Amino acid sequence: MPKKVLLAIFFLLIVGTIVAVKLLPGHSLTSVVDKPNVANQTDYRTSPVPILHQDNPAYLAATQQSVRIPILMYHHIVDYHNASDPLGNNLAYAPAKFAQDLDYLLANHFTPTTFRAILAGKLPDKPVILTFDDGYDDFYSTAYPAIKQRQLTAVVFVILNRIGQKSYLSLGNMHELLDGGIEFGSHSTTHADLTKVDAAQLEHEIVYSRQRIDELFHYQMISFCYPSGAFNDTVINAVQNAGFMFATTTKDGIANLASPFTLSRIRMTPDTNLAQELQKFK
Repeated sequence: MPKKVLLAIFFLLIVGTIVAVKLLPGHSLTSVVDKPNVANQTDYRTSPVPILHQDNPAYLAATQQSVRIPILMYHHIVDYHNASDPLGNNLAYAPAKFAQDLDYLLANHFTPTTFRAILAGKLPDKPVILTFDDGYDDFYSTAYPAIKQRQLTAVVFVILNRIGQKSYLSLGNMHELLDGGIEFGSHSTTHADLTKVDAAQLEHEIVYSRQRIDELFHYQMISFCYPSGAFNDTVINAVQNAGFMFATTTKDGIANLASPFTLSRIRMTPDTNLAQELQKFK
């Protein structure tokens, strides 16, 4: 076979492979940061939403009355055991144990809520917020079905430039979750240590992460999660000025809404005893 024909066939195979990969569900060869806007089935800004600014009466009431609320911090909901990966083991939470957590909360009259519900003045007697850091795809495949089955809700903190990448939520996943009542918050654009970046990068990590989600989904995020729990006064001011109304940390404990930009959370690890942790709420 002539050399030119072989080269042409090789070129067509390469192009065909690239096109096929791009068509895989949830796959992205480029970051969502660089993608053009996608078609939106729902404009979440036209849906009934609370007042999304800090003059909101419900927000003022919750933050001024020192409302205490347990916020649970999950990462992966997956069965994972690897003796050589202690960090991975610590971030993995067994699906069966997660289902037990949900049932325990319901049996003990806790009501999972969201930050947007707080702004709508819907604060239950025994509130709890389920948060999931990083936006892994096992939230969609494993955690969400258990949440949906029990008619509950949660907050997912997404890293903007990982949306659509391997092991993370796709744009389609996020649309479905938004339609299912899941709240999204920002976990920054690249998961950088915000205490170690310059002013321009800080703005990109915080302001742009919020703007881009609004462009993609017509949805304004109001909650932020500090990457790796790192923050200082400069970071807090940047988050507040960007329009966020709540920010979570990795500090252990029961959150107090009187400090809406330094909210403590309960880290959920394989060794966590949820019942024992919630005793602190009494």
